Amino acid sequence: MALERELKFRLSARAASEVARALALGAAERFVSIYFDTPDHVLRRARVALRLRRAGRRSLQTVKCDLSPLARGEWQSEAPLGRLELARLPLAEIRETSGVDLGALAARLAPQFQTRFARRSAELHFDDATIEAALDRGALIAGRRRAPILELELELKSGEPCALLGYARSLVEPFALRLALESKAERGYRL
Repeated sequence: MALERELKFRLSARAASEVARALALGAAERFVSIYFDTPDHVLRRARVALRLRRAGRRSLQTVKCDLSPLARGEWQSEAPLGRLELARLPLAEIRETSGVDLGALAARLAPQFQTRFARRSAELHFDDATIEAALDRGALIAGRRRAPILELELELKSGEPCALLGYARSLVEPFALRLALESKAERGYRL
Protein backbone atom coordinates (compact mmCIF):
# COMPACT_ATOMS: atom_id res chain seq x y z
CA MET A 1 0.00 0.00 0.00
CA ALA A 2 1.21 3.45 -0.86
CA LEU A 3 0.38 6.30 1.49
CA GLU A 4 -1.00 9.34 -0.32
CA ARG A 5 -0.58 12.66 1.47
CA GLU A 6 -2.06 15.57 -0.43
CA LEU A 7 -3.87 18.85 -0.16
CA LYS A 8 -6.38 20.03 -2.74
CA PHE A 9 -7.34 23.61 -3.45
CA ARG A 10 -10.03 25.32 -5.50
CA LEU A 11 -9.00 28.40 -7.44
CA SER A 12 -10.26 30.80 -10.08
CA ALA A 13 -9.48 30.34 -13.78
CA ARG A 14 -7.24 33.40 -13.67
CA ALA A 15 -5.36 32.09 -10.63
CA ALA A 16 -5.00 28.70 -12.35
CA SER A 17 -3.20 30.35 -15.27
CA GLU A 18 -0.97 32.27 -12.87
CA VAL A 19 -0.18 29.11 -10.87
CA ALA A 20 0.69 27.20 -14.06
CA ARG A 21 3.20 29.92 -15.01
CA ALA A 22 4.63 30.44 -11.53
CA LEU A 23 5.18 26.72 -10.89
CA ALA A 24 6.35 26.01 -14.47
CA LEU A 25 3.81 23.22 -14.87
CA GLY A 26 4.37 20.87 -17.81
CA ALA A 27 2.25 20.11 -20.85
CA ALA A 28 -1.28 18.85 -20.28
CA GLU A 29 -2.01 15.12 -20.06
CA ARG A 30 -5.62 14.02 -20.56
CA PHE A 31 -7.31 11.57 -18.20
CA VAL A 32 -10.67 9.82 -18.23
CA SER A 33 -11.60 8.05 -14.99
CA ILE A 34 -14.65 5.90 -14.31
CA TYR A 35 -15.64 5.41 -10.67
CA PHE A 36 -17.34 2.18 -9.60
CA ASP A 37 -19.57 1.21 -6.70
CA THR A 38 -22.47 -1.07 -5.87
CA PRO A 39 -26.07 0.14 -6.38
CA ASP A 40 -26.36 0.69 -2.60
CA HIS A 41 -22.98 2.49 -2.42
CA VAL A 42 -21.08 0.07 -0.19
CA LEU A 43 -17.76 1.66 -1.18
CA ARG A 44 -18.93 5.23 -0.59
CA ARG A 45 -20.21 4.37 2.89
CA ALA A 46 -16.83 2.77 3.69
CA ARG A 47 -15.01 5.88 2.35
CA VAL A 48 -13.36 3.79 -0.38
CA ALA A 49 -13.00 4.84 -4.02
CA LEU A 50 -12.47 2.44 -6.92
CA ARG A 51 -11.64 3.89 -10.31
CA LEU A 52 -10.41 2.87 -13.73
CA ARG A 53 -8.31 5.63 -15.32
CA ARG A 54 -7.28 5.87 -18.94
CA ALA A 55 -4.35 8.04 -19.97
CA GLY A 56 -3.58 7.61 -23.63
CA ARG A 57 -3.36 3.86 -24.26
CA ARG A 58 -2.62 2.99 -20.65
CA SER A 59 -5.30 1.94 -18.14
CA LEU A 60 -4.79 1.83 -14.38
CA GLN A 61 -7.17 0.68 -11.67
CA THR A 62 -6.86 2.36 -8.30
CA VAL A 63 -8.40 1.85 -4.88
CA LYS A 64 -8.16 4.61 -2.28
CA CYS A 65 -9.38 4.64 1.31
CA ASP A 66 -9.32 7.39 3.91
CA LEU A 67 -6.86 6.84 6.74
CA SER A 68 -6.92 10.39 8.17
CA PRO A 69 -7.92 13.86 6.95
CA LEU A 70 -4.55 14.27 5.18
CA ALA A 71 -3.67 10.69 4.26
CA ARG A 72 -5.20 7.95 2.15
CA GLY A 73 -4.17 4.39 1.47
CA GLU A 74 -3.72 3.74 -2.24
CA TRP A 75 -3.36 0.55 -4.29
CA GLN A 76 -2.86 0.65 -8.03
CA SER A 77 -2.29 -1.83 -10.82
CA GLU A 78 -2.30 -1.95 -14.58
CA ALA A 79 -5.56 -2.92 -16.28
CA PRO A 80 -4.26 -3.88 -19.73
CA LEU A 81 -7.68 -4.97 -21.00
CA GLY A 82 -9.09 -1.49 -20.30
CA ARG A 83 -11.60 -2.79 -17.74
CA LEU A 84 -11.55 -3.65 -14.05
CA GLU A 85 -9.35 -6.65 -13.27
CA LEU A 86 -9.67 -6.87 -9.50
CA ALA A 87 -7.50 -9.99 -9.27
CA ARG A 88 -4.52 -7.77 -10.14
CA LEU A 89 -5.02 -5.84 -6.88
CA PRO A 90 -3.92 -7.01 -3.38
CA LEU A 91 -7.50 -7.75 -2.32
CA ALA A 92 -6.61 -9.21 1.10
CA GLU A 93 -4.59 -6.13 2.05
CA ILE A 94 -7.36 -3.82 0.82
CA ARG A 95 -9.92 -5.77 2.88
CA GLU A 96 -7.69 -5.67 5.97
CA THR A 97 -7.11 -1.91 5.68
CA SER A 98 -10.52 -0.71 4.52
CA GLY A 99 -12.89 -3.41 5.74
CA VAL A 100 -14.24 -3.82 2.18
CA ASP A 101 -14.11 -7.17 0.37
CA LEU A 102 -13.89 -6.09 -3.28
CA GLY A 103 -13.78 -9.69 -4.46
CA ALA A 104 -17.16 -10.40 -2.86
CA LEU A 105 -18.61 -7.21 -4.37
CA ALA A 106 -17.19 -7.70 -7.88
CA ALA A 107 -20.42 -8.86 -9.53
CA ARG A 108 -22.32 -5.86 -8.14
CA LEU A 109 -19.85 -3.15 -9.15
CA ALA A 110 -21.09 -0.73 -11.80
CA PRO A 111 -19.98 2.68 -13.15
CA GLN A 112 -21.36 5.57 -11.08
CA PHE A 113 -19.79 8.68 -12.65
CA GLN A 114 -16.67 9.75 -14.50
CA THR A 115 -14.11 12.52 -14.62
CA ARG A 116 -12.56 13.98 -17.73
CA PHE A 117 -9.75 16.44 -17.19
CA ALA A 118 -6.43 17.77 -18.40
CA ARG A 119 -3.58 17.77 -15.87
CA ARG A 120 -0.49 19.93 -15.90
CA SER A 121 2.06 18.96 -13.29
CA ALA A 122 5.59 19.48 -12.03
CA GLU A 123 7.82 18.04 -9.34
CA LEU A 124 8.92 20.71 -6.87
CA HIS A 125 11.40 20.78 -4.00
CA PHE A 126 10.75 22.60 -0.73
CA ASP A 127 12.39 22.15 2.70
CA ASP A 128 14.05 18.83 1.77
CA ALA A 129 10.73 17.49 0.47
CA THR A 130 9.57 16.54 -3.00
CA ILE A 131 6.07 17.74 -3.82
CA GLU A 132 4.08 17.10 -6.98
CA ALA A 133 1.92 20.05 -8.01
CA ALA A 134 -0.92 19.10 -10.37
CA LEU A 135 -3.44 21.50 -11.87
CA ASP A 136 -6.61 19.73 -13.07
CA ARG A 137 -9.21 21.31 -15.41
CA GLY A 138 -12.21 19.41 -16.67
CA ALA A 139 -15.53 18.00 -15.55
CA LEU A 140 -17.27 15.45 -13.36
CA ILE A 141 -20.02 13.71 -15.33
CA ALA A 142 -22.93 11.58 -14.07
CA GLY A 143 -25.44 10.93 -16.83
CA ARG A 144 -26.61 14.37 -17.96
CA ARG A 145 -25.31 16.12 -14.85
CA ARG A 146 -21.93 17.88 -14.92
CA ALA A 147 -19.79 19.84 -12.50
CA PRO A 148 -16.54 21.64 -13.28
CA ILE A 149 -13.15 20.53 -12.04
CA LEU A 150 -10.59 23.25 -11.46
CA GLU A 151 -8.24 22.34 -8.65
CA LEU A 152 -4.63 22.35 -7.59
CA GLU A 153 -3.35 19.20 -5.88
CA LEU A 154 -0.15 19.25 -3.87
CA GLU A 155 1.05 15.72 -3.10
CA LEU A 156 3.96 14.90 -0.81
CA LYS A 157 6.18 12.42 -2.67
CA SER A 158 9.00 12.38 -0.10
CA GLY A 159 9.91 14.31 3.03
CA GLU A 160 7.99 15.49 6.05
CA PRO A 161 4.30 16.47 6.01
CA CYS A 162 5.17 19.85 7.58
CA ALA A 163 7.01 20.72 4.33
CA LEU A 164 3.81 20.08 2.36
CA LEU A 165 1.90 22.35 4.73
CA GLY A 166 4.58 25.03 4.53
CA TYR A 167 4.65 24.98 0.75
CA ALA A 168 0.85 25.09 0.55
CA ARG A 169 0.80 28.03 2.96
CA SER A 170 3.20 29.92 0.65
CA LEU A 171 0.69 29.63 -2.23
CA VAL A 172 -2.62 30.30 -0.49
CA GLU A 173 -2.51 34.09 -0.32
CA PRO A 174 -0.77 34.96 -3.62
CA PHE A 175 -3.17 32.79 -5.63
CA ALA A 176 -6.31 33.05 -3.44
CA LEU A 177 -6.43 29.27 -2.99
CA ARG A 178 -9.36 27.77 -1.08
CA LEU A 179 -8.89 24.43 0.66
CA ALA A 180 -11.00 21.70 -0.99
CA LEU A 181 -12.09 19.12 1.55
CA GLU A 182 -13.86 16.81 -0.93
CA SER A 183 -12.14 14.43 -3.33
CA LYS A 184 -13.26 14.09 -6.94
CA ALA A 185 -15.02 10.88 -5.89
CA GLU A 186 -16.95 12.62 -3.12
CA ARG A 187 -17.99 15.38 -5.51
CA GLY A 188 -19.02 12.82 -8.13
CA TYR A 189 -21.37 11.09 -5.71
CA ARG A 190 -23.11 14.41 -5.07
CA LEU A 191 -24.06 14.80 -8.75
